Amino acid sequence: MQGKQPTQARDMVKSIVDAQPERSEIMFDPYLTSSHPFVSAMADNLAFPYEHYWTRRKQKMRDADRESLKTILRVIVANLAKASFEGLEPPQIAVHLRAAKQKRTRYDRNGFNGLQKILETVTANHGGFALVKSHQKGIASALKADDSFKETMGRFTFRPEHFEQAPGRETVSLAQVTSRDYVVGTVQRELIDYADTPETKRYREEMATINEALRKADMRVLPDGGPPVLTSLRSLRRCFNSPDGSERFDLGGRLFDGWWETLNRTRRKFIRLEGEPVAELDFASLFLRLAYLQVDQTPPDGDLYAAVGSGLSSAFWRDGVKQVVNAMLFQTTPMKRLPKDVKELLPPRASASTVRSAILAAHPAIEPVFERGLGLHLMFIESQILIAALLRLIRQGCPVALPLHDSILAPRSWAATVEQAMRDAAEEVVGFRLPIALKQNN
Repeated sequence: MQGKQPTQARDMVKSIVDAQPERSEIMFDPYLTSSHPFVSAMADNLAFPYEHYWTRRKQKMRDADRESLKTILRVIVANLAKASFEGLEPPQIAVHLRAAKQKRTRYDRNGFNGLQKILETVTANHGGFALVKSHQKGIASALKADDSFKETMGRFTFRPEHFEQAPGRETVSLAQVTSRDYVVGTVQRELIDYADTPETKRYREEMATINEALRKADMRVLPDGGPPVLTSLRSLRRCFNSPDGSERFDLGGRLFDGWWETLNRTRRKFIRLEGEPVAELDFASLFLRLAYLQVDQTPPDGDLYAAVGSGLSSAFWRDGVKQVVNAMLFQTTPMKRLPKDVKELLPPRASASTVRSAILAAHPAIEPVFERGLGLHLMFIESQILIAALLRLIRQGCPVALPLHDSILAPRSWAATVEQAMRDAAEEVVGFRLPIALKQNN
């Protein structure tokens, strides 16, 4: 099991998402809506067999139930339209099916408890859709559309502004990993329906401020030959982790769901914020510097990942070294094996022991921090700094700032202001003015 822990650590670093790799790349979003007439028309069409079902039972459908039905159907069609718009073949969405009587939590949208029954009825009475149920733990079911749906979609022009998110989604989430299958690479997380505290209320207010600023911003991606980008979907969530299921908010805390987070790095040069190309400002070697501060040591200057010797100091191996460092900060036992997807980023004959030894030799002052399971704690500090920087920029009138874990994307004319805000935020949170690097996306 020790050799598997780096994979778990990197999974924690990358994102908090539902695992459904065998089903679909896109999860069903109950808050996704669309203003396109096609979506409303298709939803009305799908509602007919469901309403007919009630008629056959000689029961009159209540107006509230009818409106709830049409809302759910519009959301379903909007999700499939989004999958088609983004080029997914075939258009499909992964969906977690839950019992109608299952207790509603802060993460559920009102009126969506009957989703499974509606999906079953629609797919049974409409040839253009199929519901593929999953019976494997950690794998979501999938709603698939056939070629006729895609052909119909092709008759209409969809633009990013046709998609948006309905209000009411919880922006502060807390989850626990309940199971993990290392063979197939699946993870199942259970959302925790926590009780609000002054702390969580403050976090939610901060998210409301950030999301309102993002809602007003002018952002787009120039045509570059790649898949279209739904720049209208920009509402963020702050995601916390609880290893033991307790209601705590000091682990994790990164921001997710921004369209720019999944955009390939090579496409960032085509982003336009308020009509300008972007500047990407990054906290240099942030995790390692935060580790130094944990033991009251002043972080060294320069690129801390490049400081690792034993033939690993070349920029060519930097990404591999960084991933191993992050894995060592997350796991709780000495690393015995290199993660498979990291091997290709390191010299051919590099072993876990040699890389580990080189990292510890390069940074002896923070050896007590490695392999103590502090990664999520460091991630929380990182998130606190980014949140503080974003709020500063909003107060200073910056028209748009996009958080990207340990960096910020902003209009180039605002680069100096963003850099200052990031330095000030770091000093506010950790008492140290962390160095900032300006990345070139040209």
